[in-house]
Amino acid sequence: MSRTTPLFEYVESHHHPLDPDARTVAVTAELLEESVAYYLENLSARERSDMLSDYLYEESYDKSTTDADRQFVISMVQDYIRDHE
Repeated sequence: MSRTTPLFEYVESHHHPLDPDARTVAVTAELLEESVAYYLENLSARERSDMLSDYLYEESYDKSTTDADRQFVISMVQDYIRDHE
């Protein structure tokens, strides 16, 4: 899939479908990547840390349920135990 192929579209008007001139926005992979970078740049360090922590926990939880990805979780747990003994 091309980075310029729309992933989805949304309507900006709160009155849609009553607004015949409602503008639609096509979200592409390229636009999404730029938007994510902009969003992260505007977060505080604490907000970024919290978001990364939440994301990493969810990813690790999911990976711990499949043998193929479990090594990452094992490594992270081993580091934690080693540093807190």
